[in-house]
This record gives sequence, structure tokens and C-alpha cells, in this order.
Amino acid sequence: MRRGLTRLSRFQPAHRRDSIDYAAIHDMFNVIRDAHVEKIGPEGIQALFDRLEIDTLDIATLIFAWKLRAKVPFEFSKKEFVDGCVNLRADSWDKLKKIIPALKSAISDPNDFRSFYMYAFEYSKPPEQRSLPIETAHQLFPLIFEGRFIHLDLWMSFLSTRRLPISKDTYTLLLDFANTINEDMSNYDEQNGAWPVLLDEFVDFARPKLKKTAQ
Repeated sequence: MRRGLTRLSRFQPAHRRDSIDYAAIHDMFNVIRDAHVEKIGPEGIQALFDRLEIDTLDIATLIFAWKLRAKVPFEFSKKEFVDGCVNLRADSWDKLKKIIPALKSAISDPNDFRSFYMYAFEYSKPPEQRSLPIETAHQLFPLIFEGRFIHLDLWMSFLSTRRLPISKDTYTLLLDFANTINEDMSNYDEQNGAWPVLLDEFVDFARPKLKKTAQ
């Protein structure tokens, strides 16, 4: 009889074999939710990443928020957390923890990275503002551009001289700039290119330093 049941289970629909335990996900949410509001706040998010053994400065935390489609920084609604865990097929802490190492591969495709990159702008800026505060930019750019922008150190040095926020247009075109600029910036065309003024100023700032380094 047992062998017959085993054989029968092989022919059950995939949704039956790979079913998600929704109650377990709700239990996970309740462990880290705020005491008086049905959401996960900053303390709960810290507890979540402690359970998953992720440093809060790891890009995986931002990718996780992207996967949950979270809208408010340092906050996950119940729907965001539950739906996100369902989509990730994670109905236990162990399953969720095993998924974490694969999160970074989720942005290996250029199109996926662009989607993530634009999400990071909307997620990181204050909801009532259109631009990214410069203080936030100082934290965000090293996180998302590590290993992807050959002039990241120079860019961060340049930003340290700035006080104005980063507009969405500049933020968007910065990714194109990072993807196309060469090591000596000789392919940057400030006359005929449609680059924002901030990138013109960055190139003016960086070229003498690159030339001096090359000597």
C-alpha cells in the first residue's frame, strides 16, 4: 500500500507536490512584526536579517526588499512579506536562509540589474521628494555599484564635494555612463552627448586625476 501511495504521489499536480504553507509564512511574519501595527518595522527588519545572517550593509538586503516589492524604506507590510515569501517559495526560516546566497545572481542580467537599480532610487528616496538626498547617495552608490563602475572611487570623491540631491534623470543616466565609459574617459563626448550637467562636471573633475595617475 505504501509503495502504491508513493507511486501515486509522483503523478500529483506540481502545485500539490510543491504547495506553500501559508500559515507558516504568517507565523514567520508574526515573529518579527511590530507589537502594535501589522507591519515589520526597523527593529523587525534587523531581527529578520539577524536570523538570515545578513549584514544590513550587504546588497542582499536591498535585493530582498526588491523581491518583496517593498515601498517604504525599513518597513515591510504584511502583504509584501507574505507575497514575497510565496514568490520565493520560502515558508520557513531555513528555506529563506538558503535562498539568500542566490539573491545576488538575481541581478546578474543587465536588464534585471537596471530594474533593480531604478527600484533602489524609488525605495531609497523620501516618498515626498523627487530626488535622492546626497547623504543617501553616499550610502547607496557604493552598495549597488561595487564591481560595476570602474570610476566608483572617483565618483564618490566627487560627490563628497556636492550638497545638492541627485535627480532621477541624473541617476538614470549614471548607469548608462558607468556601463559605457572607458578607463581614461576619452570616449566621453560632452559636446554632442545628452549627458546631465553633473556628469560633465564629474568628468572635468576626474580627467586630470586620471591623467596624473597614468603618468
